[in-house]
This record gives sequence, structure tokens and C-alpha cells, in this order.
Amino acid sequence: MFDSTGEVCDSAIRLRRAGRGKGNDYITHRPPCIGVIAVLLICFGYTTPTFADQAVSSPIALAADTVSHSLYIADHTASRILHLDTQTGDIRNTIPLPHRPTGLAYDAPTRSLYVTTDNAVLKLNIPTNTITQRFPAGHSPTAPVLSPNGSTLYFANRFDHNIVAIDLMTAKTRATIPVTHEPAAVAITPNGRHLIVANHKPLDAANGSNVAAVISIIDTHTHTLAKPIRLPDGSTLVNGVCVTPDGQLAFVTHILARNRVPATQLANGWLVTNALSVIDLKTLSLLDTFILDDIGRGAANPWSMAITDDSRYLAVTLAGVHELTLIDLPELRKRIQRPPSKTNRSDHTPHPYQQFNRLRGIKHRIALPGKGPRSIASIGSRFAIALYFSGSIATVTPGESAIPTTRLHLDTPPAVTQARRGERLFHDATLCFQGWQSCATCHPDGRSDGLNWDLTNDGIGNPKNAKSLLFAHRTTPLTMSGIFESLEQCVPFEIRTILFTTPTQIESDAIVAYIRSLRPIPSPYLIDGRLTKSALRGQAVFEDAGCLKCHSGDDLTDRKMKTVGTRSVGDHRRDFDIPSLREVWRTPPYLHDGRAKTIRQVITRFNPSDHHGKTANLTQRQINDLVNYVLSQ
Repeated sequence: MFDSTGEVCDSAIRLRRAGRGKGNDYITHRPPCIGVIAVLLICFGYTTPTFADQAVSSPIALAADTVSHSLYIADHTASRILHLDTQTGDIRNTIPLPHRPTGLAYDAPTRSLYVTTDNAVLKLNIPTNTITQRFPAGHSPTAPVLSPNGSTLYFANRFDHNIVAIDLMTAKTRATIPVTHEPAAVAITPNGRHLIVANHKPLDAANGSNVAAVISIIDTHTHTLAKPIRLPDGSTLVNGVCVTPDGQLAFVTHILARNRVPATQLANGWLVTNALSVIDLKTLSLLDTFILDDIGRGAANPWSMAITDDSRYLAVTLAGVHELTLIDLPELRKRIQRPPSKTNRSDHTPHPYQQFNRLRGIKHRIALPGKGPRSIASIGSRFAIALYFSGSIATVTPGESAIPTTRLHLDTPPAVTQARRGERLFHDATLCFQGWQSCATCHPDGRSDGLNWDLTNDGIGNPKNAKSLLFAHRTTPLTMSGIFESLEQCVPFEIRTILFTTPTQIESDAIVAYIRSLRPIPSPYLIDGRLTKSALRGQAVFEDAGCLKCHSGDDLTDRKMKTVGTRSVGDHRRDFDIPSLREVWRTPPYLHDGRAKTIRQVITRFNPSDHHGKTANLTQRQINDLVNYVLSQ
């Protein structure tokens, strides 16, 4: 029941919480249309494969070459590309990278691999295993895709909120297309006409009547945007997008939060459901939204998708519960229901068909042999799944035949840190009652999901915006209401009242270590790491307006509770925590109830009486400069 580090193993904890003694109880019965699963596990860099805590590698993206029967694996934390022979299980080559990879796209005709990294896009020549070209990129490039004819490379600059098109013949940028907010996944239609871009989080005031992430559609001929496709109210953390081989439909995975109700219970999707939405690529509109969860059993943190070459199966990775969902795609298409007429329904009304059991009989959930399944690739009739926290790859073959499980050990890693263990637990929904959500559901990357939540830690009827956890250990008291004096006090309490389970001390300590390890990334408003001329002027405005009275010190907070005239109906108090301004550019919306969509609105619209700094008499130029300074932190 203990691993080599002395921890209680995950399976024992899960069975203890669930009250189950048999592993088979964790897997639902398979429908007759989907057969036995075959799993091949290739373990990267750990000596005891049973326990994910031994892993040091983090496969974050996959690209398949069906001609050579190989798989390219982007290993994020080890900064390398692994070239795997899928027939023998051998690693053909290892290509070191200068920076951490974030995404892959493979061009079979030229045997080239395009890799997005932390700050650039690289072209790798596979026969020589060398970097042959480097394309400039913006802030946090990710999600590369190639046009069907191989002439254009597209990728997302996540924190510049745009898509870049590179002409591969000239190596020049053809276009830079702005999208809504944090593009995290991109797919292209088979005819190359449209890019489907998943914007990771909402960009709405959190106290509005409809708060949801949107899907951006780009016409690749004109590089123009169609009208954004708004997902149902409460949609956030859009992690995956894929297109059917016939080009008729696109699927996106996302969280569907029920955040307009008090967090008094969790069972059966009271707070969170996990969704698969369907987009009609002919009309460029939202068709339907399916719930991936089962009654009494959540499908937390859906991530990536892939479709078999014969269009028989759609597979969805469930990163929070370490499972794969296989869906009979032809049967799914039969169950798609178009929304009612707009005569009695606005564009923003949630789809009425979001309910459990609509996938009953055509969906099968499989427990995977590892932790954190994220990226997935189709290899003919099989799926390869990257298990981020286990440093391994699993392959799953739908059908009646079974393939034996094998393991390949590569090297002996150093001991895994407490922070790494905490990162895995932070993303682990098996800590949660019924597996509905993980800590990362509301705090992706340890930051904010862009929504308001009515938590019970300060009463009910007063929803507040989810805060970033960056530097939380240095900026106590914690929560908008300043309830907790330390992370060590906050973490176990919030697990009990939000995940509805009791963590062990080992688990709590590890999660605290992960939160403490979070570090900011540079603001996209900086130029070469420095303030612009406008931001330098804004620094003087910041001081003159009295902002330093509250936002002082290295963390730009005095760690006190202040009244700034923002009390809402239902709030039980007038004063709220002064948040740190570090990485504030990354965490809209703003103020304790998320009413301000932008920092500009904080300064102007929601500060009419100068309670929140003396800004009423600033000129437009001073306001612009002040905004640029704040967003540069």
C-alpha cells in the first residue's frame, strides 16, 4: 500500500474513499458495440512503473506517422522529442531541444516535424534528427497544425491571443489573426478552408448573465474571423478540438460549470459537469452539447480528442480521472439534436439537451495505466495516449482482440520532488467525491478559471471570482474574504468543502508545495523584458494616484483588507483582500466579483468616487499609461 517514497499509493486511497475493494468496480460495463481494450505501456524514465510518482518525463503532445509506424512524443519537462517505433516499442531516436516543447505537427511527405516550444517554433529534419529552421513566435506558442497541402503552418500564441500563419515556402508570416482569449487548441478542416480555434477561458465579466468561452473560426483564404461560436453558459477550460474526416462536424471538450448555485453539494453534477460540444461546420454554429459524466461518476477534466481513420470511434482523454472515453461515432451523430428555434430562445441560452445518459450504450470508459492522460493521436485503428504525470504512453485498440501489456524502461531518474507530486495531486480528480473535478478545474495552471463561485467558506449568496494561487503563500490572508492565514490551513479546508473528501496530511503537504513552487511568466506587455515608454509613464501615474498605498512591496499588495466601494448585493462585508498585481495581465476578470472585464474598467467604470485610487481626473493618455504599467507586472 506504500510506494518507494513512503506514500500511500493512489489506488489504495481511491478505493478507501470509494468504499470499494475490487478494482473492477471502478470500470463500468462496456456496451456490446465496443470490445475489449488492448494496452501497450511504454514507460519513460522511472524504475517502479506501478507508481506515477517515479516519473520525471512529461509527454505533452503526440504526432503519428502511420507510414513508418512511429510516434513522435514531445517530452515537456525533459525538453526532448522521442521517436517511438509503435510495432516494436523501441525508441528509435531522442532529439534534445533548447526549450520545453508544447506541441507537435508532422509533415509526412518531407519527413519534417514542427515543434512549438516556450518561445519559438522549430522545424526538425527527422532523417538527420537536426533542427533545420527556427520561426519567430509570440508569447507561449502552442497547438501547431499544417494545412492539408503542407504549404502553411498555423500555431497559436496563447498569451498574445492570436493565430499565426507561416508560409513554409518563403518562411515568412502570411498573417497574424487575433482571436478571443488564450487559444489553447487548433484544428483544420480536411479541405483546409477553416481553422477551428478553442479559446481556453471566457473573456466576460464574471457577474454577467452569460459567461462562457467561445470558439473562433478562421477563414484561411482571407484570414478573417467568422462570428465567434459561444459555448453554453458556464463553459470554460476548453482544452481540445478535433474535426471529423468528412469535414462536417467539429468537437470541443470543456468544463460546464454550474457556478450559479451555492457549493453546498457535489453529487451528480451539482457544481461541475464535463462536456463535449458539437459544432456544425457548414453553418458555423453550435449544434449540441453532451455530458461526458455518468450519474454518480464524474469524468473530470476532459482534454484531447482523436478519431480513428475509419471514423468508427471518437476518443476523449479524461485527464482528471485518468481514463479514456470511447464513443461510437456513427451512433453519436444520430443522437445530435439541433437547438430549438431562436424564436423563443436567445443565442446565449444554454442548450436544453445537456443531460446525463444521452451517450448511454455508445460510450465506454477505460481506466488507463497511469496518471494525467492529455494528448492523444490516432494510429490507424488505435489510439496513443500521453500520460503526462506517469511519463508514459498507452495505446488502446477498440475491438475484441487483446494485445499483451509490455513495459520498456529507459533510465533511472532522480527522486521526484514534493512539488511535482503536489502538481499531480492538484490535477487529480480521484481526490474528489465521485470524480467531478480537481483543484485545477477552478485553478488551471494554479491560476483562475474566469468564473465566480458561491463557496461556503464565507456563507452563501455572495459569489466571488476564483483567484490565482500565484504567490498565495506570500500574500496571506487568503480568499477574497481573507479567511485563511496560511496555505497549510486553506488547502485541506477547501478540499473538504469543494472536493467533498478529507485529504491525508501527505496529500495536503504536497499540494501546498506545488502552489509554493508556482512562478510568474513574463508579461506580454513587456518588450525584451522591460517596461515600454508608456508603462514607464504609467508607473509615475500609479504612484501619483495613490495605488502604492495598497499595492506595495515585491508582491504589489500590502496584505490587508480594504474597502474600495465595490460591495455587491449579497456581500456580507464591505472590505476585501488586496490581491497581488503580479501576473494580473493573465487573470481577467477583475475585482472580487469579477465585474470588471478589463483593468481599464477597474480604473474608470468601477471607480467613480476615487475609492480605488485617485483616477477620476486622469487624462486618456494617463489612463492608457496606467493600464499598460499594471498589465506589465
